[in-house]
Amino acid sequence: ALAFLGAWRAVRKQQTQGLCLNSVVLSPKVCGSEASDSAADGELNWTPSLARKIALGSLLAGTFAALCGIGGGMVMGPILLRLGFPPKVQSATTGTTLFVVSTSTALAFLVQGIAPKGYALFLAASTGIGALSGKAVVGWLVKRSGHESLLSFILGGIIALSVIVMGITGSIDVANDIREGTDMLFQGFCSASEY
Repeated sequence: ALAFLGAWRAVRKQQTQGLCLNSVVLSPKVCGSEASDSAADGELNWTPSLARKIALGSLLAGTFAALCGIGGGMVMGPILLRLGFPPKVQSATTGTTLFVVSTSTALAFLVQGIAPKGYALFLAASTGIGALSGKAVVGWLVKRSGHESLLSFILGGIIALSVIVMGITGSIDVANDIREGTDMLFQGFCSASEY
C-alpha cells in the first residue's frame, strides 16, 4: 500500500511541475506581453482560443488513448498539425509527451512491484534503440527530401496501418470468441477479475 501511495505522489508531483512549467512558459505568450496580433514567420500566434483548443485536443487524445489502447500521439499529432504547428514541432511535442507518460507509467509499475525488472529493462533498452534508430532514419529522409511535410505523411501512414492492424486483430479476436462460445456482452468492472 505504501508503494502505491508513493507512486501516486510521484505522479501528482510530475503533474504539479508540469502545470507550473506551463503557466510560466505559456502565460506570458497567451495573456501577457508576448501576445500579439501577428506571429513571426513559422511561429504560432498564441491566443486564449488556441490554448483552449490545444487543451481540448489533449483531453480527447488522452481519452481515446485510454479507451482504445492507442498512443495519444496518434490522436494529438493530427490535431497539432490542424492547429498550424510545423511538422517538426508536432513530432517533437508528441514524442516528448509520450516519453513523459510512458516513463511515469513504467516507474509506477516498477514501484508497485508489478513489472519484472529484467523484462522492463530489456523492453526499455529495445524501445530506446528503436526510437533513436527511427529518429535517425526519419531525420535522414526529411533532410534528403527537403520536405518537412514528409513527417505528416509518415504519421498518416502509421495511423492507417494501425487502423488496419487493429481491425484485423479485433476481427480475429471476435471470431475466436464466437468459435469458443465466449460471452461477449459488457460486464461490470468488478466481475472481470480474470483480466
